[in-house]
Amino acid sequence: MKCRINMMPAEKRAQYQRNRFRAVESVVVTRVSVRKIDAALPAGSARNVQTNQQRVESSRSARQLAERQLEAEQRKFEAGTSTSFLVFQAQRDLSLARNVELQNILNFHRSVIDLETVQEAPLQGAAQGTAATR
Repeated sequence: MKCRINMMPAEKRAQYQRNRFRAVESVVVTRVSVRKIDAALPAGSARNVQTNQQRVESSRSARQLAERQLEAEQRKFEAGTSTSFLVFQAQRDLSLARNVELQNILNFHRSVIDLETVQEAPLQGAAQGTAATR
């Protein structure tokens, strides 16, 4: 007996993947821009951008781990060595990890906006033309 529990319909998963790709694209573009910041800028804003960037990366790793744990738990359930309760727990953990990742991405974007405000000029490429900031 196979039991695969989808947390989201296929359409919502596809939208989530698109949004995630846009967020990753934005992080990469902004990472390049942050490295170009002049040392004369207030260090606090640039440090916040870098700190939040690291938080995004660590929460992304946590989400990927939660995805692997869910897959493992589903395989165990299919083999009959796990319970549906453990599968539901793994799904809950994945959902929480996704929410933390999205919150960290939001905080990262807010820190980029704060940095741009301090600069009084937008970063090259960070707020222009990236799909995640539209």
